[in-house]
Amino acid sequence: MAEPRITLHSFECAIRRGDSFPRMHSSTSVASSSPTSLPPAS
Repeated sequence: MAEPRITLHSFECAIRRGDSFPRMHSSTSVASSSPTSLPPAS
């Protein structure tokens, strides 16, 4: 809960990508395997 922004962002990305759990630093892997309308979280 130290960084709510990253947590919320990761959680949203996970839900939108269809993941069961939020991917914090694995956004690149998720984006590669599941390309969506969402832009790469830099």
